Order: sequence, then structure tokens, then C-alpha cells
Amino acid sequence: MASFPYSTSNDSSKNGVWSSHSNWNPWVTPVPGEQRYSSGAGNFVVEETHKRYQPQTMTVNDNIIVDSKYQMPNSDYHKKRAIKEIEHKSKDEQLREERFMGLPISSESSFGGHFGSASPFFIEIKKYLNFEPNDISSKTSAMTSMFVEKVAQGIIEEGKQIGKERKAEKMAAMLREKNNEGIEEVWKQCVYLYTSKNFLYKALNTTMKLVGDKEQENIWRSKVPTLGPFCLLLLNNPFNKELTKNKTIYRSANMTPEQIVQYEEMAKNKSSHQSFKVYTSCTRNRKKAKALGNTLFIMEVLDGFIMDISSYSKYPKEEEELITPGVRFCVKSVTFNQKKNRYVINLELRQKLSIFDKIPKPIAQSTKPKKHIFFAYAEEDESNASAAEKLKKYFIQRRLRVYHPRQNEDINTIIASGIENAAVVLVFPSSSLEISKDGSKLLNYADQTKTPILTIKICQDFQPVGWLGAILAPTKSCSNHFDEVMQTLMSMGIKTSDFVLERDEENEPQPIEEYLFKGETKSGNLKANYHQSGKEYPMEFRFLGLKHGKIFGQGDDKDGAFTLAGEYKLEDGPGVIKMQKQYVGKDSVKYRGKISIEALNCIIEGQWKIGKMHDKFSMHLILPRPYTADIEKIPPPQISRKQGNKVMISYCSCKYDLAQKITKGLIAKGIPAVCPPMRVHEMIKTAAQKARVVVPLMSKAYEASNTAKLVLSYADEAGIPIVPVKAQDPYTQSGWLGVICAGALWVQMTNANEFEKKLDELILQLQPYVNDCGDEEQETDILADEDFVAGYYMQSGEEFPLQFDMFTMVNGYIAGEGEDEVGIFVIDGGYNCVPDTEELEFEFEKHYIGKYDVQYSGTITEEESVLFFDGKWSLDNLSDKFHLEVPVYEPSESESLHIMLSYQWNNQELVKKVANKLKQNNIPIWFDIAGDMKGNINSAMANGVESSAMIISFNTLAYSKSVNCQKEFTYAMQLEKKIVPVLLENEKNFQDTWLGKAIASSDKVSMENESLFDSSFDVVLQNIKKVLQEKVKEDSNQSEVITRFEGGTVHGKYYHLDQSFDMIFDFFSLIEGRVSGQGIDNVATFTMAGNYDNEGNISFNKQYVGKHATEYKGTLHCDELGGFRIKGKWSVGNSTGDFYVESIDDNEDDNEDDNEDDNEDDSEDDSEDDSEDDSE
Repeated sequence: MASFPYSTSNDSSKNGVWSSHSNWNPWVTPVPGEQRYSSGAGNFVVEETHKRYQPQTMTVNDNIIVDSKYQMPNSDYHKKRAIKEIEHKSKDEQLREERFMGLPISSESSFGGHFGSASPFFIEIKKYLNFEPNDISSKTSAMTSMFVEKVAQGIIEEGKQIGKERKAEKMAAMLREKNNEGIEEVWKQCVYLYTSKNFLYKALNTTMKLVGDKEQENIWRSKVPTLGPFCLLLLNNPFNKELTKNKTIYRSANMTPEQIVQYEEMAKNKSSHQSFKVYTSCTRNRKKAKALGNTLFIMEVLDGFIMDISSYSKYPKEEEELITPGVRFCVKSVTFNQKKNRYVINLELRQKLSIFDKIPKPIAQSTKPKKHIFFAYAEEDESNASAAEKLKKYFIQRRLRVYHPRQNEDINTIIASGIENAAVVLVFPSSSLEISKDGSKLLNYADQTKTPILTIKICQDFQPVGWLGAILAPTKSCSNHFDEVMQTLMSMGIKTSDFVLERDEENEPQPIEEYLFKGETKSGNLKANYHQSGKEYPMEFRFLGLKHGKIFGQGDDKDGAFTLAGEYKLEDGPGVIKMQKQYVGKDSVKYRGKISIEALNCIIEGQWKIGKMHDKFSMHLILPRPYTADIEKIPPPQISRKQGNKVMISYCSCKYDLAQKITKGLIAKGIPAVCPPMRVHEMIKTAAQKARVVVPLMSKAYEASNTAKLVLSYADEAGIPIVPVKAQDPYTQSGWLGVICAGALWVQMTNANEFEKKLDELILQLQPYVNDCGDEEQETDILADEDFVAGYYMQSGEEFPLQFDMFTMVNGYIAGEGEDEVGIFVIDGGYNCVPDTEELEFEFEKHYIGKYDVQYSGTITEEESVLFFDGKWSLDNLSDKFHLEVPVYEPSESESLHIMLSYQWNNQELVKKVANKLKQNNIPIWFDIAGDMKGNINSAMANGVESSAMIISFNTLAYSKSVNCQKEFTYAMQLEKKIVPVLLENEKNFQDTWLGKAIASSDKVSMENESLFDSSFDVVLQNIKKVLQEKVKEDSNQSEVITRFEGGTVHGKYYHLDQSFDMIFDFFSLIEGRVSGQGIDNVATFTMAGNYDNEGNISFNKQYVGKHATEYKGTLHCDELGGFRIKGKWSVGNSTGDFYVESIDDNEDDNEDDNEDDNEDDSEDDSEDDSEDDSE
């Protein structure tokens, strides 16, 4: 039996499938017709192909098919049988599996990175068509015509290449038919073709999946002339160019357990995201999507170029939404529905992860007034004034906001401004205050506005009476001891964290805000009166102010002195006003009425009331300028930056145990705390992201620590409160530490038996900052986080390098550090987007520790995931422009690891090329041209090797002759690092050198032939990805070992055959369980590498460059001052002996007069040590 599927309808609204069925010989043996259904996609092509290109009469065995309608035997033309047309309805209600099933991106590339909102395929298409990057095809009819012809030609050429030229010509003809009807009709036909069953869909998506695969780059590029124009036409929806927002779409897939795990891992990393590489078909119909596969993707579209093509599709009932290439997604959750036996994966779609998403924006609800502490005392009373100023100084030292009046500010303004946003008024009662008119008005105003009042008792014998006694009677009181004051404030329910200064804020007068009205009776701009019992009485105001809906003032009338406070609301017509007049020591009177403004005139009229008495009042104000709505406009909201919520412990290596103990103790008592790793970058980033307050553990070793100096200097520069702990006794801070902690109250924690008591004292000091902090982990918005950032600055027409060893942008803050020819520095500042624009602005200060500050400010633009800082730097009267380039932060599982590029200087250009391609693949790298090899070159090299996941050595004869290259390679081998040798010249050139022997058995990659660079690079890249994955798993299982020695002056000796030999070190460190060092002794230059643990066991190898290695084992002893001493045995073959290595305190200030004595003592001590070691 033969079956010939022909379509007999071009009606795209019908989703039925039409099949014709003919038996081989139905006239001999009656056989019921069988129905076999196939997809109806592309029916028009099949039907037209049959009618147009095939004979109208076909012979099949002994049967003749005439015009697709009759079947006749060849032997008898009088017999004929109609071919039955059957419309298949049930299956066509389903989605087409080949279109609506499958992962959002292929499993091979599911987690292979992303490109931005513009796919490289589209970029190349526009280049081919000579379009500008932002050109669209529908600018002019001529342009449209040309574009459509390119599309048609491309389809025909693609058809030729795959043997489907006739179908291609038919599709091209359909597009050309619409050419004169405008781009809208052309695009409709484009969608119709794309949704039909033909080679376009499969060929286009197969091609686009190859984008990003270096091995397939030539293939997808070859399709730019054929499929490219059609691809671009499909993207150019003329009906809607806006982003789709707030829509839910669906897609299904059959997923393996391994693929499910991948998506579960992606869901754990909230910042991980991927890009759709191809046009991806989804549906709005959840029911239809659920009918396919074992996994349902629910996609929440936040914003993105998602095209609703259902109206123009050949299959409108599929309700198709087409995701365009470049849209990004992140996995929000992966769940399993046991009842349905189905996985549900929720995705969140965005067109682009804009840098603006990571930038603090002005939000009105965050703009609560800044609270401060107001001090009320009589300046004439020297005792009270001295006590008040002393207490005020304590508040200022602890970065608590204190009200500061402006110079020559009148008392009425001070009272109004000072009380308005006061968290509390601290009153120092005295006889002088009791008779002060200003004091009376101030405290009556505070009492009337219900501002909290705390009485500070200096003189126990003084008992206030009269108005002062009446106001202070119900208030709490305490001494002027700072801790007691803070405890009392907290017992009053006052949130002391409300008046902690924000970062970068100074204790200074608040900015002046414009008043709607500000005046007094005698100035002539204010007249007020009230009526009582038929008579009119004046109100004489010494001050009256209206601002942002509030009215306040003080004055006198026939009944005595009063204060006035209330609110008003201006509307299109007359507004409403409510006030309360409070007579000093008497009753209060309520005022209600209307407020109206015309030009400069403001009229307030209404009724006053006290008890059952009431009458009218009026006030006539002359405004300083004609009223506009802008005058009463609420000030723009401040930038809301996430504040840290933890106590950060800053420590040096010898106080690690104490730091951990304090951290755990604080957490146990409900105080959120963090003790970051002993790495300067981690500590500064922790301070920027998480610290509400920093606790330095002060000691001689801390003061000598460069890490501590940078971290605490950053905290001080950023305005993070500092509460010191003295961790050594006796010890007095000096130098940079003395400057930062000058005047600060510290807690001494040197006696283990008193730890709990001292911890409670520390908590008391911390409470003003953390009494409202939660312990939940806060999300961080990281915009940039680089170990090295470079740019330039201009001065006097010359360009100079501008470099930072660390540069991070998180939660609106800029933080970093570095060192240049001036000295070491830290940076602190902020960034935000300008309201109502897409612009970014920034400012930061570069603080040279112990020297001066340089200011930087300007704007930020972003292009291809790089932030460009452009602006001005200024120092005193000097100023000029600068430029800085900072990569946008891209999260990576291997953030803490890098790939080290080891090369000889002659090959720098090629290594740069490799480095740039690695960066494009989000691979962190380390090599000296990037500024990594600074300071002590040996120490820098060792750090590069130690922190690397892999070393790529670029091998040449010159490399084998370089002493530094040999050191790097030898040290990497000593640490058992994975090394990938890359040959830049024939291996025979250095085969007999140490290098040739070292790489003889290694798998090598050749980059000798520049034309094969891409394929060679891909081999290197695959090696890197494999090693990084293994390293992440390995590191996750390692426990933390305490850093014991960051680096400094070290010396040592080893003993052999009754002789001692000096070991001279270029550097030495004990960091996080790793022993590192380089130096020279009587044998040769050496490198050292090994391990130690928290129990003091230590072992390392001393590898002589180009020679043998010696094994060292011993015990590590650390002192309280940050020093160490290692003693043990060395061995090589059958030889063995004693050794020691110890740190030298080179920070001690020797008395000049005693230099010679000290030197003699030192030499004697050395002799004693040597003799002791000899005897051992």
C-alpha cells in the first residue's frame, strides 16, 4: 500500500494534516483505507511542489494518480477511486516537539558563559550588509527593498547548498511578492516562513548554536551571507520595538539527572546568568507546554525582546512567544512535583544585566531626617559648660551626630533647627539655665514637640524649680559618664544607631534648607493678632518659620511668652493649618484655620480654642519671593546604600586566636560579628560590604602590620566607627595607629580569666552602633572587584600611570588600596546613578597614609562589560583630568584562583593576546605586565605561583636562560602545580637545557604557527577549565590554617659537620598553611615551599635552582608580638643536621646613644643562639 501526503489547502488557520491514501489494487481486494497522520507544517510547499513542478498524472505500480484527486488502474481508465482527504484535528492541538522542547540553551554550552544583548552573529550580519550598529531595515522603502532582496538571495543560496533549491526559490518568491507592500507585510511573511516546516528553522538554529564555539567559528561565519539577512529580518519587528515586561511563558524539555544538577547549582548562585544563543520558541499556554517532556520551564520575563508572533504564525494556536538571542536568564529555583513526576524550573529573564541594577538609587522612603543629639546648657556656668563640652567630645569621637549651630546663627533658628530633628535633648540644669530666657524657650519648645529629654546631673545639690523643674521632673537623669548616658538613652527606647554618622559624613552643621517663610514681628514682614471678648490683641513673634509643611515659632502676647508648633498643607485653593500655642508654665491653646498664598502675600485665618472659649485669629506674612510649588518641594531623596550590619574584627596574625574568640563570643551574645581571613583585600572588602563598626586588636605587632595599617586606614577614611581593644599589656599605640585611635575609649583584653567581663565591656561600647542590627546575611550588589586596575592621569600636559592594587565597587561604595612612588594609600568613595537619567556619577578620595588626600570625581560609562571612569583629580590648587578602566564584575566559581602566565619579556605581545582571550572567557589571570609583579619581585612571583590553579609557561630558548623564569618554573614544580608548556619555537632549541628536561614528559601545546593560534588556544582553554573545576572541589574540602607571618625580615642557619651556614632570605612568609621563601646560602640560590598546621608542625623543601632539594621538618613557635621561630632537622640523602629560621623585629626604635651597646648585645645573643644550636 502506498501513501502520498499532499496538501490541498493554503489556509493557514487550519492546523489539520491532510493525507491521501491509495491501495495497490483496491478493486481486486477491498481493503479499508488507513489513516496515517504527519505534521502539516510546510503544506503550501508540498502542495505547490506537486502542482507546479511534478506531472499532473503520476504512475505508481499499476495505478495512475490524476490531479491528486483520483486513483485509476492502468488497465481500465473507466475505473476510478476518489482519494479521500482526511483532516487530522486531535494531534494538531499539541505543540510541535521539535520547536517547543529542549533546554533553553544546549547542554554542551549551558554553562559556558554568555554574550551581551547583541549576539556576535548579528554583529557580523550588520557588517556584511554595511549597516550601522543601530540601523534598522525599515528606514526607507529603498532600503527595505534592498534588504528584502538580500534576504531572498540568501535563502536561495542556502537552498542550493543543501539541495533544496526549489523550495528555497518558492520561499524567496513569497517574500518578494510582499516587497512593495512595506516592511510590515514583509515581516509577517518572514514569521510565516519561520514557523512553517522547512529548512529555514533548522538551518538557522543549528548555525546560531555554533556561535561562541571557536572550533565552529568558520562554519557559522560562512552562513552570514545566506541565513544572516533572514535572521536579521526576523529580529526587526516593525509592530513593537519595546521590551516585553511582566509576562510568563513556558517551554518543556526531557532532562537527564546530570542536567538537572547543573540547573540546581545555577540556582544556588544568585548572580549566575546565561544568554539565549538562538531564537527560542515558547508558549503562553502552560497546559500545552506541560504535555511535553519531563521538565517544565516557567519563564518570568522581567524585561526582554520577546516577540509575540502567534498572530502571524502558520500555527496561531501554539500561542508562540519567540525569545530573541541575547536575552539573559538566571535560575531562580528547581523543584520536583512528585504527584506529577515532573521537574519545574523557574527562570527569570532580562534583556541585559544592566550595571544600573547594581547601583543604589534615590528612594524616598529612605530619607528619614538625620537625628542628632542636642546639648542644652548655660554657657555662663563654667562647670556645666565644661562637662557638656567634654561629653560632646566623646560623642564626636565615636562618630555620633551632634547638633552644631552655624556661625552667627540667631537663637531662634538654633532652637527651631536644633530641636526639630533631635533624637534627644541633653539638659545640664543649673541656676544660670533656670533664669535664661533662651533656655526657657528652648526647653518649652522641646517639651511641646515631645522631644525626649535626658537630665545630666553635674551638681547633685542643685534642685531645679519653676518652669525648669516642671519640665525636668518627669524626665530620666544620669551622670555625665558616656557609658551611663548611652545606657540610659537605650533604656528610654531611643535608637542610638539613628544618630550614628553615615560613611563619609562629618560632624558639622547641616545644610541650610529654604524656608517658605522666616521672620519676626519687628522685621515688618509679619503681623499677627487674635480676638477675645470683642477685643483684638497682637502676637509679637521673635521668630516664625514655615517649611515643608511645618510651622514653628516663639513669641509673646498679653498672656506671656509662648512657643508655637504645628503643620500645614497647601493645596490648589486654600490649604489647612493646625497649630498649638504653648504658654511657658501655663495651658496650651489650639489654632485651626486656612492658609492661602497669592504672590508675596500669605494669609492664615481661623479660630483658636481653649476649653469652651474660642474666637478668631489672623496672621499676615510677606514671603521673601513669589510662591511656587518648587519652594515647598521635598528635597530630593538621598542615595540609599546598604549599610553593614556586623562588627568586624581587625587583627594581626599573632592575635588570630583572640580574634576568633571575640567573634564567637559576640555572636553568642546576639551581636553579629565577622572575622575575615588574614588577607588585606578580603579585609577591606569585608569592611566595605559588611562592617557597621570595626574593632582593631591593638598591639605592637598590629601596629607593625602593613595589612592592619591598610585595613584600619580604610575604615577610618570611610568613616566606619572604630572601637579599639588593647590586646597587649603593656602597650601604648603610636604612629599611624595612635593618630587613628586618638582619644578613643578602649577595652583591655589581655587577661584570659577576665575574658567574659571584658567582652561585656566591649559590647557596652558597641551597643550604640549595633543595637538595631539584624544578624541576617545581607545581599551584596558587586559592580566591580579587581585585584589590579589601571589608567592614567594628566598633569602639566604629561600623562602618568594611575594604578590600584585593589579596586572594588559594592553596594554604592568604592574601596581599594595600592602603593605608588608617593607611598601606600587607600581609597574610599561612592557611586550612584543620577536621578531620572541613565548616567552614573562617582567620587572617591585617595588617602596617602600619614600624608595627604587626592580627590577624584566624574562620570562612569559602560561598554562591552568595562566601566570607563572619566573626570577630574584635584589636590589643593592642582587639578587635571584622569581616565580609568575597570572590568564589570562577573561571578566565577574560581574567583579566588588564577592562571599564571610565565614568560620571557621578548614574547610579551603574544602573551598579551592570550591574556585578553582568557579574560574574554572570564578566566582570572596573573602576569607581570598587568602590574602584578611589583615591590619585591621574588615575593610577588611567589604570590603569583602560590595562588594559581595552573601555570602556563611560554617556552623559548630565552626563557630557559632567564634566572627569574627558572625560579618561577622551579617553584611551581616544587609546589606541584599543574604546568602547561606552550611552545613558541621549536623544542629542539632548548631541548638540552633545564627547561627541555623539565617538560620532556609533559603534554605540550604548540603556538609556533600564528595561523593555528585559535585552535591552540582552545586546547589551552580546555585544560584550564578542567583544572579550575577540580581545584574548586579540592579547595572546598580544605580547612582554614592561621596566617602566622605575613612577611618581613628573616634569617636562619643550618648546621653540618660542626659548621654553621647562614641562610639569607629575599623573603619568607607563613600564610594560610603555606610556607614560602626564596634566598641564597653557601650552596646556591634556592626556593622554599611547604606546609604547616595550626598545631605548629612544619615541613618544607629547599629547592636549589638547577640542583638538588633538601627536606626540612620541625616545630613552629609564635610569640605574642607577631614573631616566630622554627627549629628542627634538615636531611638530604644520608646527610642530616639542625637548623633554625626566625623573624627579626626591625621595627624597634633603638636609642641612638645605645646603638653600639645594642649591637654588642645582639652579637652576643646571636653567639649564644649559635652555640645553643651547635650543641643541639
